[in-house]
Amino acid sequence: MAEDVEDTIAAIASAIRRYFELHPDAVDTVVGIQQWWLPASLLDEPLALIELALDQLVEEGGVRRTEHGDGSVSYSSVRHGRMSEGGNDASDASGGSR
Repeated sequence: MAEDVEDTIAAIASAIRRYFELHPDAVDTVVGIQQWWLPASLLDEPLALIELALDQLVEEGGVRRTEHGDGSVSYSSVRHGRMSEGGNDASDASGGSR
């Protein structure tokens, strides 16, 4: 992978981490993340790069990928839902909210 692509993926991953720091209960799809979570400088990046950044964050263990019955996929922080569930990891199967 070209160095500039790797830098872009790293910038996207960093922006998503920052968003989760500010909004630990956020849940959204890759399209929603592109439209609402990323800074203006990254809004035109292809969905494929955003997905690669999300895959990296999932692999690192900070982000959860949830596949829903309708085939959609959402992403949330692994901390999502822990406060309301008494420390247990809870997954939001409703499709999410911001």
